[in-house]
Amino acid sequence: MLTAAIFFPVIWIVWNQIPSNKARSNGILLAGLNMGPAFFGVIFTMIVNPENYEAQTIQSNSKEDQKIFDKDVSDRVPMTIRWIVAIAFFCSLLGFGLIKRKWKTECIEDDATKSTMSFKDMLNI
Repeated sequence: MLTAAIFFPVIWIVWNQIPSNKARSNGILLAGLNMGPAFFGVIFTMIVNPENYEAQTIQSNSKEDQKIFDKDVSDRVPMTIRWIVAIAFFCSLLGFGLIKRKWKTECIEDDATKSTMSFKDMLNI
């Protein structure tokens, strides 16, 4: 639900700004959406376990083997979550800064920039 709540408004904005290249802009947006977790996952791993410690195998109830990290790695998790939030906040600010602003001379809509669908139409309600 969170991904859809973020992705659909972005598509709606991009389609209104670039109506002639909807397929290419959707492809770029989908690539960014799908590569984001991989990118932030690597950053998370590099911050939480910079020494690349291996997980230790322990037995629980003599039935299953579980792997856990030592105290040094587990103590770094809260700090790493804070860093990831700070990085995501910075990326969001950068994205907001890169949004095109309309100048007063651009307020006149022509057929190329006129919206063809409403938000309700996009959600098929």
